[in-house]
Amino acid sequence: MQNSTFCLPRYKYKGLKKLLLVMKLTTLIILIGFMYVSAATYGQRVNINAHDITIDKLFKELKKQTGYSFLYKSGILKDLQTINVDITDATITEVLDKFLKDRPLDYLIVDKSIVIRRKANAPVKENGPMLFVGRVLNEDKKPLPGVTIKVKGAQVGQTYTNEKGEFSILVINDDDILQFSYVGYESLELKVKGLKNPLSITLKAATNTLDQVQVLAYGSTTRRLSTGSIVQISSQEIEKNPVPNVLQALQGHVPGVFIQQNTGLPGGSFGVAVRAGSSISGGTVAQPAPLYIVDGVAYPAGQNLPLIFQGSVNGANLGPLRGGNALNYLNSNEIESVTVLKDADATSIYGSRGAYGVILIKTKKGIAGPPQVNLNVYSGVTLRGTSPDLLNTDQYLMIRREAFKNDNATPGVNDLDLNGTWPTNRYTNLVNELTGGSAATTNANLSYSGGSNNTNYRISGDFSSQNSIQKHGGDVKNGGLTIDLNSTSNNKKFNIDVKTTFSSDVNTLIPFDFNNGTGPLSYGGSGLFTAPNAPSLFLPDGSLNWETGSNPASAIYSLSKIVTNNLLSTVALSYKPVKGLSINATGGYNLLTGKEFNASPSTVFSPDLGNLAPYTYSIINNYSTRTWDFDANADYQTHLGSKGELDVRVGGTTQDVLSYSSIIRGSNYASDALIYDPAAGGNPVLASYSQTPIRYIGFFGHLNYIWDQKYILNLNTRYDGSTKFGPGKRFGTFGSIGAGWIFSQESLFKNLKFLDFGKIRASYGTVGGDNIGNYNFLSYYSNTTAYQGNSAVTPTTLSNPELHWELKKELGIGLDLNFLHDRITFTGDYYRTRTTNQLIGQALPTITGFSVYTINSPALIQTTGFELSLTTVNVKSKNFTWSTNFNISIPHSKLISYPGLNLLALNSNYIIGKPVTGVKLYNYAGVNPQTGNYNFTNRNGVTAEYWPIFSPAKLDQILDKTAFVDLAPKYYGGFGNTFQYKNFSLDVFFDFKSRMGQNFRGSQSFLPGYFNINTGVEALNRWQKPGDITNVPKVSQNGLVNLFEQGTFDQSSGAYTKVTYARLNNLNFTYRFPSLVAKKLGLNNLSVFLRGQNLLTISNIKYKGLDPENLTIGATPPLRVFTAGLNVTL
Repeated sequence: MQNSTFCLPRYKYKGLKKLLLVMKLTTLIILIGFMYVSAATYGQRVNINAHDITIDKLFKELKKQTGYSFLYKSGILKDLQTINVDITDATITEVLDKFLKDRPLDYLIVDKSIVIRRKANAPVKENGPMLFVGRVLNEDKKPLPGVTIKVKGAQVGQTYTNEKGEFSILVINDDDILQFSYVGYESLELKVKGLKNPLSITLKAATNTLDQVQVLAYGSTTRRLSTGSIVQISSQEIEKNPVPNVLQALQGHVPGVFIQQNTGLPGGSFGVAVRAGSSISGGTVAQPAPLYIVDGVAYPAGQNLPLIFQGSVNGANLGPLRGGNALNYLNSNEIESVTVLKDADATSIYGSRGAYGVILIKTKKGIAGPPQVNLNVYSGVTLRGTSPDLLNTDQYLMIRREAFKNDNATPGVNDLDLNGTWPTNRYTNLVNELTGGSAATTNANLSYSGGSNNTNYRISGDFSSQNSIQKHGGDVKNGGLTIDLNSTSNNKKFNIDVKTTFSSDVNTLIPFDFNNGTGPLSYGGSGLFTAPNAPSLFLPDGSLNWETGSNPASAIYSLSKIVTNNLLSTVALSYKPVKGLSINATGGYNLLTGKEFNASPSTVFSPDLGNLAPYTYSIINNYSTRTWDFDANADYQTHLGSKGELDVRVGGTTQDVLSYSSIIRGSNYASDALIYDPAAGGNPVLASYSQTPIRYIGFFGHLNYIWDQKYILNLNTRYDGSTKFGPGKRFGTFGSIGAGWIFSQESLFKNLKFLDFGKIRASYGTVGGDNIGNYNFLSYYSNTTAYQGNSAVTPTTLSNPELHWELKKELGIGLDLNFLHDRITFTGDYYRTRTTNQLIGQALPTITGFSVYTINSPALIQTTGFELSLTTVNVKSKNFTWSTNFNISIPHSKLISYPGLNLLALNSNYIIGKPVTGVKLYNYAGVNPQTGNYNFTNRNGVTAEYWPIFSPAKLDQILDKTAFVDLAPKYYGGFGNTFQYKNFSLDVFFDFKSRMGQNFRGSQSFLPGYFNINTGVEALNRWQKPGDITNVPKVSQNGLVNLFEQGTFDQSSGAYTKVTYARLNNLNFTYRFPSLVAKKLGLNNLSVFLRGQNLLTISNIKYKGLDPENLTIGATPPLRVFTAGLNVTL
């Protein structure tokens, strides 16, 4: 048993169960309470017995008994006679109908307010307070609930439309301006003077994004007033993608965010980098994962799940899922918006947690409106994506025979493919046999929502199922339930929002990717690259064929099941005690738990091994990540100066994370029936246990000042602490300043008829990174051989109490433009980031007993980049609209300095002036036309074949690697078109990338011609005789030749190719039935759709074989997805 490195209390599951029970009961009590209050209020009966009272006193008594507020202008009740009231057990409407019937008054109930008005329509008087009532509709004349109405410039008094679109608002002066705003619609401003009651307001769907709300760390902004680099993707864009993970829907849509799908298998992992290239500790993209925040709670989507047989991205075990991703457990149908914060102005308020970018995910919530049921469901198939074209039997055997001829050899007893043991006319397409099947995919989401202006609710359930394209590959099923309840007091001063989401995911994928033919899970053979005339993998009865003693398909009999439960709960409170001041608090809890079971029973192994019990084993891995978050802040908004608006916010954050893992391994089972119990094996049980707590605490301040809606100043500061560093080094202070100038509001530019909006923005800030292992400032110890009968430990790492934050300084400049009545929208960003105090591992002499020591290096990396996006409305008519969007990111990074680079760096690929994302390689000089062998050029410019042992001159592993290949993307982005004709809509979206990547030949361990290893059709262009000009060498079956020549080539520039491609990432065709048809069917809305993902890849001619997305021979390529579905609202 291995104990945790840290002596902390063990994780108490009993306490956790009690906690979960308390949370569930609390949520239920809150729900029941709100329902009771709502029912009690609306069902209140009135009892009044009074004589000779005024109408005004009647209203006051009604308010006392029912809670309804009465709104009316002073003087409207003047000269009305007193009344006698004798009412028993009546409703409020019955009372008002009775006593206003014969009077010149009318009433309108708006949520919890009753507006009293004159019956006759008349111009509003221009003196004194004025009460306006009315309705807000969309262009289809349907009411819009939840529209915000306020007096422009006023800090209080705003209101919202109810479920019928009705509103009332009190205006003080006749020169005031009423503002109407609603997400997804154009804002509207109306001058009060001359308006007549009741108002009928129509809002148009938004065609530009200037005033659409953008979610920030605390609060929100708009594109018009933002000073940072922020991109927001709406639920309307997300839902067009039939994908289980929202990251797939973001690919190509967000400038500055590079997203790579590491495997096409369901439940797989993703690589995500925001403005990559600035950190040595950031892996192949030189950028650690961004911070993910879901409804205010930090979410573990930026780290690998602690899976064993499903592997990790960078670990030794590259399992099928490559570490998985926590966003696989968050249904994308539940997401309202995804906001990406990229620069220091936007992220510095998160301190160290936001050093590498922030992705804010906001899930859907209840909004005011009549109760409605929505069903969104689709089903379809997935197919294998781009894969190498392999040789058929005739081609393979031709290459094999030629290999023997080239080596002056003849087939021997072990060359079963040529010596007559295996038929030469047998052909098995292993790609189709093992991974070429179609797999079903289904996704359904059902929600019930509605509410009033005060209390809103939303309950939703979802289910998804994805089968694997691998033979007997298993599936992934996920189901979830979300409950949201939000309520606001009558005086609009207090608001509470309670949300709980629970999902359960069951993954039964086999723990093997048939694309990976080698490694600890290969089960013999070469996977898809086994010889095409090798014995069939299966016998006629469907059982495994063990003719060769091994069978790569034996993995289908392995046992695997991963059950993952995800609980996410948040409570958000807001209180506005006085004008302009709001006090806010958000508490969040996330518990991600998993149980991974994996076993290899006797059926996985060849019967020729005899007693199979010693080979059998099973592993149970229990793991969890628990996160507590608490944020509290106070925000104050006021006017400062005649045209100034000031917003000041201060607050604090605390986060507590506990990761836990317990692994038990059993082996040597006498019977497969016992394999589910690790303790039932014949060998001693092996167990390990780990527990790691992580804590953050921070205090922040924010100031935003806007003058005359033209000049914007934004200041942020953060004092941050992390347990990743030792005492005295845990805290750091970071901050940013941003400014914006809306120059289109200046008189000089107002005369430019073609310019609708123009803004220049700039920001500068600092953030601190902490991308190192937990508690690296301490020494680690592990158990070792007992000494003189006593237990003993040995140090495994050295402590460094001086470790502190990486320091990242970022400068950003941006330009936002709108032209031709917002038909053309342009956003451009330039950034420059300098990162020093790099957290790295420094090499140590082995004499110290340690190989590496974690330090802060003065190495300095600079990254720069351009991010451009353009949206155009090409055609806009009554029945037809065509719009286009395009974005591109062009990043660049280089290592400015690295003191002691040649002596201290663990990575020999670093070069001053080059990116840290590159590799040093031998300089490939093609294939020698006379000999057919690979040529390389050494550091002295001499070109030769350079065999590692047999050549008189050899390549130096360090000095002769003179070629440099940067693996970071040169540019990437996306472009799409949306066409709408009446009720039809068509969306076509491509994403594109250009980068250097390992080609198919560079991913091989053997030359073409080796026994039982098939290769790509590129081998048909091989060298065959002196004088041939080709890039493919002569073939060989000799083991040493394969080992030495191919091994050198794999470390050369010839193993890499420039990959430029465009992928039809998404195609969406939707038909929305006319409202009259829907109503005849008893529905509010009805639409049907066809959607596809990854349908077509267009690549450069030089690139062949591997899928350009993941560039990995050992991983399933991204899948093609074809679905059909419908969306129904009742």
